[in-house]
Amino acid sequence: MSDGRILQVNVSDGGVPKLPVPAARITGDGVEGDRQREETVHGGPHRAVSILGIEAIRRVAAEGHPIGPGTTGENLTTEGFDVSGLPVGTRLAIGEDVVLELSAPTNPCRTIRHSFRDLRFGRLGMATHPNDSRMYARVISPGTVRNGDPIRLSPPVNDAAQRFTIASRLDQAERASSLSFWHAAADAGHDIHILDDGDIAASAARGLPGPVFNTAIGFAELPNLVERAVDHFMANGVAGWILADEPPWPGAAADTTLARWAAEADAVATQPPLERVVVRELPRD
Repeated sequence: MSDGRILQVNVSDGGVPKLPVPAARITGDGVEGDRQREETVHGGPHRAVSILGIEAIRRVAAEGHPIGPGTTGENLTTEGFDVSGLPVGTRLAIGEDVVLELSAPTNPCRTIRHSFRDLRFGRLGMATHPNDSRMYARVISPGTVRNGDPIRLSPPVNDAAQRFTIASRLDQAERASSLSFWHAAADAGHDIHILDDGDIAASAARGLPGPVFNTAIGFAELPNLVERAVDHFMANGVAGWILADEPPWPGAAADTTLARWAAEADAVATQPPLERVVVRELPRD
C-alpha cells in the first residue's frame, strides 16, 4: 500500500523551469540529466534531489500565482501528502529501488521569482508557509524513478538526519563569523585572500599561519566541492584546514576536533544548573 505517488519527474540543463521527463535515474550525486546553475548554493549529496507536492502547488496557484510542476525547480513533483509537513529524516521508498531521506527545507531564491505574480518567491519559504516548502533529500538507495511510481513513507530510522541539520546550522554560523573576522583582518592591512561563494568560504594568509586565517568552511554540506578549497590553499601557497563532518578525501586525518554531539537542548533543559564546568581535551578516538 502506498502513501502517494510521483506525479512528475523534472530536469533541466540549469535554472528553471525544470521540464517533465518520463523517467530518470537517481544517484547519490542527484538526478541524471539535471544540472544546477549555482552549485555552491544547490546540489551536493545532502541536497541531491528537490521535492515539492502538487498539493502545495495547487494552493499557491489558487492565489493567482503562475506556478506549476517544475517551475520552481523541484526534481520530483509528488501527490498524496504534504512533503514539507514530514520530519527531517523521513524516508521515501519510490518504485522498486529508490529510497530518499528528507534532509532539509529548500530555501527559495530569486531564480524562481517568475512563478509568482508579485515576484515574491518567499511564498514557498518554510518559515512563513511551512506546508508549501520544497524539501531536499539525500539518496539512500539509487535507481530509476518514473512518473506514477508509488511512494511509501517511513519514519526516521535514527537521529542522524536531525544531527546533520543542527551541524549545518552551526556551520552556517561559523561561516558568517569567520567571514567577518577575515574581512576585519584584511581591513587592518593583512594580506589575506578570501573565497566567498554561495555556501562555501575559505581564507588563505601566508603571513598568518595556522587555522584561524587558513580555513575552509561549508564543505560538510558540499563535500563534492572540496577541491575548490584545496585549489584556494595551493594557489596562495598555504597549509589549510577544512571543516568537515567526514574525511574530505580517502586517508585524510583529523587534526582537531572542534565539536562533539552531546544531546538535544530539550533533553537537558530541565536539569539543575551545574556548580562548575571543567573543560578538557578529549582523545581523537
